[in-house]
Amino acid sequence: MKKRTKIIILILISIPILYIGFIGTIYLFIQNKWEDKISKEQYNSVITEMKSTPKLPQQLYDNYEIVKGYNEYNTTLGIIANLPWSFASTSCACSDVSYGIVLSTYDKWSLGIKLDRDVTPKKCLDFYLNHLDFSNNIIGVQNASSFYFKKKLSNLTSDEYLKLIILTTNPSFYNPLVRPDKLEEKLKKYKQ
Repeated sequence: MKKRTKIIILILISIPILYIGFIGTIYLFIQNKWEDKISKEQYNSVITEMKSTPKLPQQLYDNYEIVKGYNEYNTTLGIIANLPWSFASTSCACSDVSYGIVLSTYDKWSLGIKLDRDVTPKKCLDFYLNHLDFSNNIIGVQNASSFYFKKKLSNLTSDEYLKLIILTTNPSFYNPLVRPDKLEEKLKKYKQ
């Protein structure tokens, strides 16, 4: 019985150590991989543009959290560390921004980790939402608000903010001009 207890204790101690080692190895592998894909000048240009991106209304952040599981404390490294438990269930704005710059998942995570260090996740989200392609040559939430709701972003109702964030998940499928029923159906799901 003592031998069995020792083995169980050894296994229980080994699992977290192996997990930490695994995450550490992934982190070290992808930490500087972004440098192979974009130059430091391009990276610095992206950082400068991100820092100058205008802040968005708080209601937009709140609705983004409802739809995408985002909060301003999500980081790329946190998403990687939680992969076994929450694959694709949370979002990190810095890795979302890097999606348009690099193609592979590892490169996206690598650039996301670097962006997490240099700008806040909230600034990444501002940049992401202000540069998101809503299809039909509509770039950014400001333009999407004007196009779909005929209002400035700051004048939207809470339902319109939620609709706008739902649009970010799939702009073509939830287009209110083409499929208003799909958008309303999704809106009801989040309002329950």
